[in-house]
Parts: sequence; structure tokens; C-alpha cells
Amino acid sequence: MVDKNELIENNMHVVDEVINNIKFPRFLTTDEINELKSVGYLALVEAINSFSENFSVPIDFWARNKIKWSIYDFLREERDKEDIPVTEKEDIEIEYKIDLKEAIKSLSEFDQKILEDIFIYGFSQEEIAKRYNITKRHIRRKYAEILERLKEYYDS
Repeated sequence: MVDKNELIENNMHVVDEVINNIKFPRFLTTDEINELKSVGYLALVEAINSFSENFSVPIDFWARNKIKWSIYDFLREERDKEDIPVTEKEDIEIEYKIDLKEAIKSLSEFDQKILEDIFIYGFSQEEIAKRYNITKRHIRRKYAEILERLKEYYDS
């Protein structure tokens, strides 16, 4: 078994990658970036401590999602502290997310697993094909069908 301290050191770059991939509405100061890094490092430690070899995902995917959502939660809490009113855009985004959840629930269990593998765990289509012992071409077609069904759900 790998030492937890070694896992943390080997995955610290993930915090920077997550922060660099978040689209902020304005430029952040050095202090704000450092604060986000602190939140990310704590989330990394939590991810390493909560990870189990029995999970069907690699530790870096597990950690990446924990870090990302911890930072989002932190940003949401900071926004709420400032008592900034919810904008119409945010209101629409919330409504869209609720609708998207309903649309995804209308899909088959297998289709939901494919979306989860792509968007939650970050697997490539090739990795998903290997996982389910089917061709990459089949996954590509299936993914296109899923997106079409989701579009139809919204158009109805």
C-alpha cells in the first residue's frame, strides 16, 4: 500500500490544475489564489483519507472531484457572506441544472453510467469502451444518441 503522505505529494499538482480550469468572473489576487489553494490542499487530504481501493475510479479522479467541489462550495459560501443577490443568470443556471437532472433521470441506467464516466470521472471514450468491453465506436455512437435524447427532452 502507498504511503498517504506520498499520495498527497504526488497529487498536489491536481489542486493547481483544478484552479486553473475554473472560469472566474474576474482576475483573482495572489491572496485569493492562495486561499483557494489552501481549500484545495485540505480537500486533497480529505480525498486521500476517504479513498478506498474498492472504488472503481483512480485516486486522481477521486481527488480532482473532491477538490473541485470543495472550491466551488468555498466560493459559494464566500459569495453568500458578501450578501450578493442572486442574479437572473444564476437563477436560470439553477433552473437549468434541475431540468438537466430530470433529463438524465429519463435515460437508461447504462446511458447514465456513460455520462457519469465521462463527466464525473473524466474517462475517455476509449477507457469507457474497455471498461464495458465494447468498441470505442459504439461508445461514440451511444454518446451522440444520449446527447440527442437530452436535446429532445429540452425541446419537448
